[in-house]
Amino acid sequence: MPKLNSQQKRLLFDYCFDLTTKTDTAQAKKLITSNSKAANICAKIKAALEPLKNLTLTSCPDSLVEKTVSICSNHHTLEKTISIALPTSPDRKGGG
Repeated sequence: MPKLNSQQKRLLFDYCFDLTTKTDTAQAKKLITSNSKAANICAKIKAALEPLKNLTLTSCPDSLVEKTVSICSNHHTLEKTISIALPTSPDRKGGG
């Protein structure tokens, strides 16, 4: 069996998570039936995902969403401020 390339592995991963289009789904199924390595990878991913089917989904509380967005926004602002205050130059060495 020939090795799977990164595009084929990505296709299989997306297929196992039901993230593929109809065309990609058909392509993934064809790959799985024609390549034992692809079938093995898909079986392992699906087996690993099986316990997740028993979980019940709950919505994220608005307060947690707001806090997460705020943290991300503050982090981005801080990084931007640091990059303006400490511009990188060719003669500057990292590590202090």
